[in-house]
Amino acid sequence: MHEIELKIFFELLRAGMLGEKPALDGLLEPETPWDEKQVTGLAVRHDVVLTVYAALEGAEESALRSLKQSLKRFYAPRFAKSVNQSMEAELLLQTLESQGIDCLALKGWQMRELYADPLSRSMTDLDILIRDYRYEQIGKALEPLGYHGKGHSSWKHDKFVKEPYMMVEMHRRLTDDSDAIRDWERGIWERAVLEEGCRHRYRMSAEDFYLFHLVHMHKDFLNGALGFRRLADLWLLRKKGEGTDWAQVSRLLESMGLRRFEEKMARLAAVCFDGAEPDEDSETLLGFAAGGAVFTDDQRYKLGRMVALSGKSARRAKLSSLISAVFLPYSRMKAQFPAVEKHPILLPWFWLKRIFRFLRHPAKRLQKLDYSGLDEARYEQMRQVFRAGGVLPAKSEEQRGDPE
Repeated sequence: MHEIELKIFFELLRAGMLGEKPALDGLLEPETPWDEKQVTGLAVRHDVVLTVYAALEGAEESALRSLKQSLKRFYAPRFAKSVNQSMEAELLLQTLESQGIDCLALKGWQMRELYADPLSRSMTDLDILIRDYRYEQIGKALEPLGYHGKGHSSWKHDKFVKEPYMMVEMHRRLTDDSDAIRDWERGIWERAVLEEGCRHRYRMSAEDFYLFHLVHMHKDFLNGALGFRRLADLWLLRKKGEGTDWAQVSRLLESMGLRRFEEKMARLAAVCFDGAEPDEDSETLLGFAAGGAVFTDDQRYKLGRMVALSGKSARRAKLSSLISAVFLPYSRMKAQFPAVEKHPILLPWFWLKRIFRFLRHPAKRLQKLDYSGLDEARYEQMRQVFRAGGVLPAKSEEQRGDPE
């Protein structure tokens, strides 16, 4: 990926978020040729076509008109989906309000309000947190709207679908974390703010919304994903964070163990959208993000798991990943099975339960456990990305530690 294409991409994304004319002076000169296909590819892979396209409205330069034409076939179905999601989401939330069901829309639905044009912020699906969640109650409320779902599709949420565009995840809880993050999550409803004129529709406080973004971004990162849409959202949250209690945010990030990660991501966002000078870590992260997409792929996911579970060699990390996949750590088990948190003695029983579930779809499960194509070189590259992202200590700090 050439630097010129990234600069054009970031400026278009920045301008689209803010509703401004892109400042591309010096980037579109004949003596600085750039590859339109690379910019288009970035916009598509990172699911920011709508935002980039918004920056191209009214573009006069022939190169930008050509780019707009190139994006048009990707833009049309995504815009139709965005409009449909907007109308359906509002109807769904109004229905939950009328049914007296306390609900809190998450992620993209609240984030899009910070964009100059809310429709230009794409959403994969609609995520809603429900207080005192009961599947039967939710299913009964959504059925007249044309949604269908399968109960208990996940321990964290249930999925409801309405063709052609609507995928809704109704959440029992926000995260699969425990300890400090779980303690923070338990107070979400007490800090939530009622939407104007509503009795049951809430939104996260500014502090909680920023923290949830970092928690979710951190989880994605450990799974091998670093998308530019997530970075763009982080930059916009910081830019438009007037009134946010940043001291409280900083204290909570520290307690959650996410302070260093947040600093690295904020620095990277400033490099992308403020033109800040990159340091070595930012360069590493930028290259990793540019080569990826909004979601991780299978190999990056497995490498992320290997590195997140530690081990200074790929061989040991593969073994740790296999053991962890079968015997999930207690911190994760008590998140998925509340009975384990109340009665730790039941942990072996729930491990057996997971193993029996594993055996229902052995081919699919075994494919997820196939780490054979991941060598030491790729493993060390991912470790370097994790060091740059602040989730592993720097090499100098590792060398001062105990040998493995």
